[in-house]
Formats: sequence, C-alpha cells, structure tokens
Amino acid sequence: MTNFTPTSADYAFLLKHYPEVFSNRGAAQETLRSIMLSKDGYDQYRINTLTQNYLKGGNTPLTKSPIPPEADADGDGEIDTEFGKACVDCKMQEPCCMLAGTVTDSSDSSRKLYWPPVMGQTRMLTVAKEMQGNNLVSKLDVEWKGRGCEVGHPDRPRILTSGLADRTAQIEAHKATVPAGEAQGFSTALMLKNYVPENVLYALFAFDAVMALQKASGGTTAATFKPVQCLDDGSIGTELRVIPVPYAKLDGKLELATRISFTTGGVKGAATAKGTLEGKYGNLTIKAEGEAGGNSSTGEAVDDGKNAPGLIGTMASIIGQMDHYVAMGNTKDRKKLDLTAYSSGITLSKSLSFSPMGFEINAKKGSPDLELNIGKLKSEFEIGISGRLDIIDALISAVATPATGRAVQQARARMAEGEYVKGQLEAYLKVAATGKLIHGINSGARITLPANGEMDAAWDGISQEFGGELKIRGEAKIAIEVQVEVWIVEAQAGASGTINTSWTWAMRMHEGKRQRKYSFEGVTVKAKIGGSLDVKRQRKNRTQDLLDQKDPFRMDGNASDLFQQVDDEIVQSVAEEGNMKKKISAQNTLAEFSAEHTRTIFEEVKGKWEDY
Repeated sequence: MTNFTPTSADYAFLLKHYPEVFSNRGAAQETLRSIMLSKDGYDQYRINTLTQNYLKGGNTPLTKSPIPPEADADGDGEIDTEFGKACVDCKMQEPCCMLAGTVTDSSDSSRKLYWPPVMGQTRMLTVAKEMQGNNLVSKLDVEWKGRGCEVGHPDRPRILTSGLADRTAQIEAHKATVPAGEAQGFSTALMLKNYVPENVLYALFAFDAVMALQKASGGTTAATFKPVQCLDDGSIGTELRVIPVPYAKLDGKLELATRISFTTGGVKGAATAKGTLEGKYGNLTIKAEGEAGGNSSTGEAVDDGKNAPGLIGTMASIIGQMDHYVAMGNTKDRKKLDLTAYSSGITLSKSLSFSPMGFEINAKKGSPDLELNIGKLKSEFEIGISGRLDIIDALISAVATPATGRAVQQARARMAEGEYVKGQLEAYLKVAATGKLIHGINSGARITLPANGEMDAAWDGISQEFGGELKIRGEAKIAIEVQVEVWIVEAQAGASGTINTSWTWAMRMHEGKRQRKYSFEGVTVKAKIGGSLDVKRQRKNRTQDLLDQKDPFRMDGNASDLFQQVDDEIVQSVAEEGNMKKKISAQNTLAEFSAEHTRTIFEEVKGKWEDY
C-alpha cells in the first residue's frame, strides 16, 4: 500500500504532456486553473476531483510523481542520486543528450552557425526573398545530433525559438526547416498609394530598408534558437540568432511627379512615374512606371508618417501635416470639393528624381555576413505649394468671446446660404515653399555587412552626401469685420492681426548616420477685437445678399503633362516664397498690443533630430 499523495503539479504535468490520460480534459484544465487562482482553502477537494478524472480515464492510482527528476534539484553541484540511476553516463558540466547542432541558410549550405559556436560566431544575416503570407522570409534548416532524454523528460532536448514567421515556439525533431522573417511594413508605404504609384513606393521602401541597417547594429528582428536539456557545458546551450534582411536590387532612373489638392471638402491626388529603373524587393518586381490617384476625406488623407522610414516617411509627414491643419483651421460646413468663400485650397506639388545604379544586397558564400553593392546614387526631392489654408474657425475660437464667435459664425452660415451680410470674413495663411532634399553616393562601393561585429563601422566605406531642408512658409491674411443684423443677434465686431509661420523638414548626416527633424513654428496672433453684441428677439422677413470675398482664389486642375506642370509650379512656389520672406522680414509687428491680446491658434512643434 503506497502513501503517495499526488499534487496539482503532478496532474499539470500529465495534462501538458499526456492529456489523453484524463476522462475529461476540459474539466481537468478548469480544475487546475481554479487551483492556481484560488484562495478559499478547497485545493485538496479540487485535487481529489482531478484524481477521479484521472481514474475514470482507465488508469490505476499514481504511486509516485510522474515528473522526471532534475539533475541537481538540491543545487549542491552534484548529480542527484535518482537522476544518476536513470542516466548513468550523465556528468555535470557536460551535455547529456544534444551533442552538436547547426542552423543553416537553406539557400546556401555553406552558410551556417554551429553548436558549439565556431570562432565565437553566434549570429548570421540572411537574404529574405520569399513571401509567406505577409512575411518576407528566408528558410533555415535546423539540425541537432544526440539522443532522447534517458531520464524521461518528454520535451528534452528541445530548441526554444522566437521570431519565426510561422510562430514556431520550439523544435524537438532532429531536423526541421523553418521560416525566419517579419511582416513587411507595406501598409506604411501603401497608405500613400493615392498619391504615389505602388512601383515607386516599393522602390523607395526597398532602398530605405537596406540603408536603415546602418542605424542599428542588430539589423531587423532576429530569429533565435536556444537548446534546452538537463545538463550543459555552457556552449551547447548558446543562443544563436539569425537576422533576415529583405533582398533588394535597383538599377536605373526613376522620375516622379505628384500633385495633391487639399480642400475643406476633401483631398485629391494624382501622380505619374517614368524612367528606366528596374529592380526587386523580395520577390516583388519593380519598374519605373505607373500612375496613382484617389480621394479621401479632409483630416483622413494619411497617417502623419512619424514612424515610417526614409523618404516615404517624409512624404507621409508632409501630406499628413497639411491635411491636419486644413482640417483644424476650418471645421464648419464641409462639403465635397467646397471651394466657396470660406474654405481651404492648397496644391502640393512634388518632384522626385531617384537614380540608384548597381544597388544590390547578397549573402556572402561560406560566411554569416552579407555584401552590399552600390554603384552610384543620386536622389533629389523637391516640393512646391500654393493656395490658402483657411484658419477662420481656429482664429475665432482663439481670439473671440463666445458671443462674438457665434455672431461671426452665424453671419458666415447666412452667407453660405446666399443671404445678405454686409462685411468681410477672411482669415487664412497664404502658403509657398522652397528647398530640396539630396542623397548622393558618388563613388561605387562594395561593403561587407558583418553579422558578428559592429554594423555601423561597415558604412564608413561609403561616402554619402545627405541633407537639405524643405520649408513651407505661411503668410497670414486676416480681416474680420461684421456689421450685420442676424436673426437673433445684432453684431458689430472686428479683428485684425499679422502672423506668419513655417513648417520645416530637415535632414542631415550626423556621426555617420542619416537623421531627420520636423518642426512647426505654430501660429500666434496679436489681435484687437472691438464691437458689441445685443441679443434681440428673432426678426422675421430679414433678407440678405452674399458679398464676394476680396481675395478670391482658384485651384487649377491637372495638366496633360504632369511633369511639366509640377516643375512650373515648383519654380513659381520658390519665387513666391522668396517674395513672402522679404515681405515678412519688412513687416511691422503689432507691438502696441499688450500680452493679453496675444493668442495661440496652432501650437508650436519643436523638432528634435532622430534616425532617418
């Protein structure tokens, strides 16, 4: 007769490794969960329930724990007696089951890592060329030599894994092929597909994915492999890491022309690409061709792109910021493509010339490293902008009393309905832009990207020109004068002010790394507001006529030759920005206004340098 009393740990072990021994697996799982969470003192009752579940499965009562012994459970540095009886040839500080192993690049058997590690190499870079779902992967062959656990541990030896595309958590078989790779950030790139052709997005994504390796020695997300067994010599249990890098090949010239119209009622984009560029990203074929176009609601054009890499992130940021401030500046009565008196209308023109010559990344035979070839690179990105960013709602909210604000907004609403209102309602930023971003590599280079060692040092062999600044300048036009009897309000109000601002995207090389910074000066107005309000009874039979605004604007459509149109608009924008800069520098300020008359319409954004 045995005196053994099973514990919840015994039954948990059986449920994990031999669930078939229970009559009702689900009930066993729930009972064990209750034991883990309980504080009510009924654990022995629950263990008895597990015992009955186990016996109903056709088993005899447990006479000892089913959990195999550990090699050194008491921690005295010696093999425990029970373990030693089960595995007579096991020794401390020596591997007991798994004696050797490898992780091999499936595309080239000369590229591999070893257990125990050879020459201290524990990391390997691979080239990912295959798509598996949304993951760009490279296949790896994992193999180990040895025997099963003599003591009886059902999951030893095993290799714990992480970062695999199929989410494999461990490998127990002597041989296995697994995919290493991560989901591609195509969603980041494709959020711009209304404004940039997909082929162009993939080309820029491919280039920046490789160039981004210089900002972190670890590269992209790693797949890890770590053996687990009862006894180890310290080297067999070393964690090996494989870092998949997307395959990229680009050669030729790409030219892109893009026009995006931002209005209070919506955002509309058009783009076209041409050139000789051909290449690959993973298994995707890239060519310098394609068109783009689409519409979106104001305020929803694109994510602001602050986390997106490289030039795609810069494009997304410019589009996102312009869309954001158009949406913030005018919040009332949005109608589809509403270009009436009180709305925004901005045309953003972008020109990109991108010429990577002989750009390709490959695996080095017989080595865990990669090799990057760059013949030459020349990239120039310019923008132009024209039109007006309406800020009337933001201005009224910032500088007017609630009653004055209601009077202005009601007058504006009556104007929109065609009723007569004698007055002027204008509050907008007239915009222009200048600047250029340049990235150049003038001399061809072939560099080794080391899997083991400092990645940063490898880029010292590339002489890069990288930098520039894009600046969108805004000059304010404000005139709000309302002398009107609106149905329930008799108002006489006025505001005047002078403001200017700018949005800036800057790039630089700093300590061998590409960096970027976005900043916005904000919009602050010093204003005098005069007038009085009398709330009166509703007056019926009041008629009004709509007065035209003093500074109307129009937005041109897309020309048949979008490249020429964009080039012309950029030239005009640069000239207008120059005139605006001179005007602003000579402009009188409203120094006579006290601090109490100063109001912030849009908050300043102080930029900081971050990795490109």
